[in-house]
Amino acid sequence: MTADAVSYMVDAIRRLEARNAESASGSHAAGIFGRAANSFEKEIRVFVASMLQTCCLDYESEIRIAVKGGPQFHKLTLGNCVAAIEEASRRNRSAASACMPDGWEVREFVTTVRAVNDTWVQVKHGTEVSSAVQIGRLKLMVTVLEALNPTREAGQ
Repeated sequence: MTADAVSYMVDAIRRLEARNAESASGSHAAGIFGRAANSFEKEIRVFVASMLQTCCLDYESEIRIAVKGGPQFHKLTLGNCVAAIEEASRRNRSAASACMPDGWEVREFVTTVRAVNDTWVQVKHGTEVSSAVQIGRLKLMVTVLEALNPTREAGQ
């Protein structure tokens, strides 16, 4: 799914950049961003599952308590995934660090995913977010997904 998600995001960036700033905002842009963010959330959830396994941590008994609302794993939002990554890192820093894509620190990864989440929350709640910010966050999503799947060529 990563290749499909990245392809959609790259296309979304192209479409939003092709419009002027005024027409790239609003419900159409929010829909484009929302679809990308949903795909990104699913990919990050897969990453979290792998990370927890590598860290020898059980979501239900060790991580869930640290996640706001304590949702079942399959219902983790992007923000919940950030909390799970932070808790996994707190409990097993060396294993969590080993799970990070090459060249990434846990803190940098969390900060990047959190920035995407913050924008996604604004879009979901109907707050106007500029096209420049949406495009920037789409580019962050592509960067993260390409880092998580380095065998894929950039932009494909």
